[in-house]
Amino acid sequence: MPTIILKIRFYYYFRYAYLMESIPLRYQLSQHCDLMEVGGELDSKGYGIGVPKDSPYRDKLSNAILSLNENQVLLDLYKKWWKNVS
Repeated sequence: MPTIILKIRFYYYFRYAYLMESIPLRYQLSQHCDLMEVGGELDSKGYGIGVPKDSPYRDKLSNAILSLNENQVLLDLYKKWWKNVS
């Protein structure tokens, strides 16, 4: 059984709070309506795509990701897959 499921079951039984990363937390909040997020994020980390040194894809990938972010495509995908989960 995945660790996160055990933590959630432990929460239900003992009614305690625990820290976790924001993305899995938001998913769990969408699945368990009686869980609650308290406070804001402690820190923010970005993610990257690794390519070999001097790869011709580096700039193309960076520009594509920036464009997706600037045009709110990433936000729309987040809302579709995380906020609208039933």
